[in-house]
Amino acid sequence: MGGDRVAMAAVVGVVLLMAVGQLMFKATAVSWQLHGTLLAPAPAMRLLASLVVYGVATLAWIWVLQRVPLTLAYPLVALTFVLVPLGAWWLYDESLGVRYVAGMLLIVAGIILATWRSPAL
Repeated sequence: MGGDRVAMAAVVGVVLLMAVGQLMFKATAVSWQLHGTLLAPAPAMRLLASLVVYGVATLAWIWVLQRVPLTLAYPLVALTFVLVPLGAWWLYDESLGVRYVAGMLLIVAGIILATWRSPAL
């Protein structure tokens, strides 16, 4: 039972790393636009850091898939479609309209429906 909790915590960790990685890619894009080149130190370092975060997320995902059925783990990855826009709203002042928020709520409802009473949870 404890192994299941560790694996599910790892799924959550992967989702968070993926969301952070996407927000870091946005920071890279903003920095690149500001400096006019990806080769400037600031955007290059942001890109490298983003790739490291995504690389760690990929390795963690492979570890998760050894322990959690893909049919359970993959729906949870859809949480990135909620977390990234919320992060973009918070960090980059991007707007979230009512329809967008409604769509995010539908994603969450879909995740709950897809994973409800899963034996691995």
